Amino acid sequence: DIFDSAPLNVKAVNIKNVFEYRFKILDRLGKHFKRQALIELYKILGSLDFLGSPASFIDTLGTGVMELFYQPYYAIVTQGTDLKSFGKGLAKGAVSLVKHSVLALLNTTSKITGSISKGLAAISMDEKF
Repeated sequence: DIFDSAPLNVKAVNIKNVFEYRFKILDRLGKHFKRQALIELYKILGSLDFLGSPASFIDTLGTGVMELFYQPYYAIVTQGTDLKSFGKGLAKGAVSLVKHSVLALLNTTSKITGSISKGLAAISMDEKF
């Protein structure tokens, strides 16, 4: 796989005058979908495996950062405002941040080395690989 899950969302086009010349409607549709494709291009580039799937890296790392702030908040809301519950929440959030940071780094490294491996296998022209 070259891509790591790259969902594209293209907005609909609303044509008010459907009794227009065909070439004008097709031109308008073409321009609309080209514009939408350029807007969504970052998702495609961000999901390329040979680049280490930067979108996946940011998503995984972002989850860890979010947990760093969410866990202390959740602990205070559910267990009270004492310092002990805040500390436990902060510790859970910090552990989650470390886990997600390592996961993001290893996942990205794995994708890059996998792409290099596939490239070298193709260059070697060995049918076993």
